Amino acid sequence: MTPEETAAELDRRYPDWAIIYGTYTHHFIALPLTYGHVVAATTAYDLQRLLGSASARSDTSH
Repeated sequence: MTPEETAAELDRRYPDWAIIYGTYTHHFIALPLTYGHVVAATTAYDLQRLLGSASARSDTSH
């Protein structure tokens, strides 16, 4: 699976985020659709871990 295909799969799994793969940066980038901060990681695994942390933080802040 290419990084772009992986990003598309992650984008389907995380509906609150727009997830892309940076061709030049070689990072997975997650942009929040409603509020919050941009999340970036070098691997899909790390991005999923960070998105889990970001979701947990946003759930407790409301």
